[in-house]
Amino acid sequence: MLDLCSISFEDVTSLPSPISVQVPSNISVYGITLIVKQELGPCTLNIRIYQSKEREEKQEMASSMKLKDLGFLGTLPPDEPEKLTLFYDYDYPLMDCPLLMANFSI
Repeated sequence: MLDLCSISFEDVTSLPSPISVQVPSNISVYGITLIVKQELGPCTLNIRIYQSKEREEKQEMASSMKLKDLGFLGTLPPDEPEKLTLFYDYDYPLMDCPLLMANFSI
């Protein structure tokens, strides 16, 4: 079981919610970015996956790396899936949208 949590919204409980999916241990980091893109929508750009959210340990994972390279072996049914939490960050393009550009602090 893979849990993906946003670094940008880690303290926000409403949006976006953590992504939980069952994946094989041979999935690549690129495959994980596709899962994030599918969940968040096509406008998400430059998705980055990290093992740790700590600033000093925050190093982007290579897209060719696989979960089994991290020591994630997974399990077979009927055993419960092994849990792994990774963190993601992404860019969102600035659009000429009145709602996105509005200053709600007034």
